[in-house]
Amino acid sequence: MITRAWVVVLFQTLVCLTLVALPGAFSADESVQLSEAFGGPHGNEFSDQASVAAGQSIGSITIRAGERVDGISLEVTAPKAATFSHGGSGGKANTLTLAKEEYITSMEAHWGEKKGRTRIFYLSFGTSAGNTVAAGR
Repeated sequence: MITRAWVVVLFQTLVCLTLVALPGAFSADESVQLSEAFGGPHGNEFSDQASVAAGQSIGSITIRAGERVDGISLEVTAPKAATFSHGGSGGKANTLTLAKEEYITSMEAHWGEKKGRTRIFYLSFGTSAGNTVAAGR
């Protein structure tokens, strides 16, 4: 299951990818700085920062969920294509494929406790073209 702390780290990764994808917003000489992670006391913190390269852009986002979010995948494109996947493979896959110049502009997450653990119950992303992908309840 996806934890609240995980969503914050995911958002940091998206911000990092946005910086490298926007022309003039990032150069190879600059370093990427992440804020401290926030979240509940459950789950393990992680970062995909080492895999981010200048010029990458987001190709698609997939959120897997049923009654709560189970996993998420983010596909990025050349020059260094990669797929970042975290969480489980349960639930229904909800995928948004982004156009060439489209980028993520917003993220919304709802969390709460289930069986004494902090869980993400709903997650959505919005884009510059007005498209969205959402999953959970």
